Amino acid sequence: MISELLEDYYHSVEQSIHKVWSHSDPLTFINGLAEEFTLISGKVIHLGSRAQQQFDANEFANPISFILFVHFDFLKEVKNFLILWRDVMFQYQKGLVLERIGTIEKHQLQYVKEESGQILQDAHEEVKGYSRRKLSIITDSEKTSSNYVDSLSGKNNPWQIYKQQIETLDAQTDQIADNHVRIISNVDLFIEHKIDLENFLKDMNAEFVRIGDLARSTIDKILQTEESSYHKLILQLEEVIGQIEAKNLLQIFSDKCDQIIDSLSDTTQISIGLRNNQLLYKEIDFSGALNRWINGQVKPLLTELQELLDSEKGALNLNLTNIKNRLSLSINESYTDLNRDIDLEAFQNSNRAILTSIDESLNEFKSIRNLVEARYEENMNLNDLYDLRNDFLSSSQQYIFEQFKLERGSWLNKIGQWLINVKGRGKKLLANVAEEEALSESERIVRYLENLRPDEENYHYNNIFSGPSIYSDSFWVGREQKIERFEKVVKNWRLGYQGSVVLSGMRFSGKTTFGDLVAQKYFNNKTIRVRPFSTLKIRGRSINIKDDIAPVMEFIGKYTIGEQFLIWMDDLETWQSAKISLQQNVKTLLAGLNKLTSNVFFMTATSNWVLFYLARMFQFDQVFQAEINLDQLKEDDVRKAISIRHGVTHKYLKTESGQRVSTDEFRQIVRNVYIQANYNMGDSLNLWVSSIKFDQGDHVIFNPLAKYTLPDFLNEINRIILRFIIMSKGTNEYMMRRYFGTSFTNKYSAEIQRLISLKILVRTDKGMLNINKYLVNETARMLDDSKYISCKR
Repeated sequence: MISELLEDYYHSVEQSIHKVWSHSDPLTFINGLAEEFTLISGKVIHLGSRAQQQFDANEFANPISFILFVHFDFLKEVKNFLILWRDVMFQYQKGLVLERIGTIEKHQLQYVKEESGQILQDAHEEVKGYSRRKLSIITDSEKTSSNYVDSLSGKNNPWQIYKQQIETLDAQTDQIADNHVRIISNVDLFIEHKIDLENFLKDMNAEFVRIGDLARSTIDKILQTEESSYHKLILQLEEVIGQIEAKNLLQIFSDKCDQIIDSLSDTTQISIGLRNNQLLYKEIDFSGALNRWINGQVKPLLTELQELLDSEKGALNLNLTNIKNRLSLSINESYTDLNRDIDLEAFQNSNRAILTSIDESLNEFKSIRNLVEARYEENMNLNDLYDLRNDFLSSSQQYIFEQFKLERGSWLNKIGQWLINVKGRGKKLLANVAEEEALSESERIVRYLENLRPDEENYHYNNIFSGPSIYSDSFWVGREQKIERFEKVVKNWRLGYQGSVVLSGMRFSGKTTFGDLVAQKYFNNKTIRVRPFSTLKIRGRSINIKDDIAPVMEFIGKYTIGEQFLIWMDDLETWQSAKISLQQNVKTLLAGLNKLTSNVFFMTATSNWVLFYLARMFQFDQVFQAEINLDQLKEDDVRKAISIRHGVTHKYLKTESGQRVSTDEFRQIVRNVYIQANYNMGDSLNLWVSSIKFDQGDHVIFNPLAKYTLPDFLNEINRIILRFIIMSKGTNEYMMRRYFGTSFTNKYSAEIQRLISLKILVRTDKGMLNINKYLVNETARMLDDSKYISCKR
């Protein structure tokens, strides 16, 4: 009977939980979770199948209401329970990896195991209690049973759907267990590799020190040696020369790298996260990723270290061999014409020069070592295995935020949530997720934006960072190579070649400022800045520009003959309106560009996503002599830019505890801001401003921002709206109404108002709608992820 199978299921779950949680060995525990899941899910499917058989045969050993209860109520609750079981298994398997790499402590993992066992037990009791209460109600009388059956009439039986979902969950738990050994093995190999690197750098440092000590001791020996002891000194020098050469440390390290790369798995699909009850997967080529990253990011630096060391060894070897040979000749009686007075002071000076060179190389070694270690810290972060947005061994988010999640709200109050701040190595396990889960998407968006809102009392300080900057030097930081490239294009243009440059980048990457600065540097008083809906003047002639590029190009061609002007057209995407499209204007621009650029130098700027679109539509980027992308700056450059601006404010920077921020603390603070801003200059400045609070007098306080994450608020409708706005860098309802037609009122208008109310969209003084500056680049990345735009250059 169905009722007996139901009781057998309840009993089996209780036995399975007790059995699995009695295992102390992690691998046995993981395998046990998978095995018992298969057992339990098999009983559920058997129960559902028997109920379906009775229903199809119209032979009811139990009331029909009982059969319908199994399919419509019981299986829904059990499916949620099985999802929880799978989530517990995934989180524990993930926890084993995080514990292996030191992100969380062993006792925290044990706590999660114990807590999850209790959660499963409580969830099972919830299912059992709910099911028994519901059965008692619907089978209490013929009337209640009949009413229950009537309430389900006309509804499709969900049994086949639930069966498929449960079978999928069973396959997922098997995959988690199957992949566990492989993941742990790969993680251990990466840990071994990092230890090999640490040993290599330690041995390399010791080798520099050893060579320096040999040089110092040799100087002392030479100075203290009398002529009568030259034979002894020669023997000592031979011994020292023999000690200079040592093992090739880089070759040893490279051989170990190759062994580890050969031992790593090739492309492997692993489970990395949970979203909306779905298990997310990522394909990782462990072997290939490490091989490519080592050869591209690390080997060149380590080769430089080995070459530094070899150079110093060679110089010391040559100098000591020269001294030894001169001493040998001086005591050889057959060379009677040789001056027997050896200038040991000269040898001493040459050795001291070598010693100075060794010390300088040691300092250079330390600098390169710090760079190598920084690259490992930034990129070879094993937490990125579980990063839902970034590839492993790529630029990574510096946190992991995962959680157990269920459909039934009554269970959410007991489910633990991990919040691991990788960069700060904060190893904190949050025991309660109820408050976070209770927040709606809108509330989390508001919280995210409020967290970034600058301190209004600090407006004088903020204006220096956020307003149009007059402190030009701060923007030259880190742009030297870009400026040199621009200069070469200009020089070639002045030699008779065509001249045109397109500046690209994410929002706030510094395109406008860079363009203004190079215009001032190379075209002082010869720059014509062209904007839509403005007045353009050249040599006393003027034209009122509207939204059409055609008359502008004609005007420029007519009145720039004979002089070398720069035409500076910033924000190319703003050349569109309800009357004329960006595509029309770009066609006109490209048609006239070849004709004009022999007389004028043309520079335009646009976002990555617009340039990608135009490149695909018109091969736009190939028309220009150079594309200069301004996306990423080095950390040191961002730190200098922030330091310059902060210095201009004449404010003292303090920590929350009231202490002056030290140089090392300032470096670490900027580093965190830089990473959080995805290496973007403008976003770094905005985040810095959001983190600085007014104190009093000449003091400001750095108050670290809370690690809130922006929820993925995109849906089918607002993706289209936001794509339109981001591609036009601002719009209004009139333009959107013309673009979307009747769909605007019927489909998009209400969503636009919602985005405005959430401050995802903000209205400018001129009534244009733009994406909030704190969200625009993150929104672009979300649209990129969903293939609505492309912002990768």
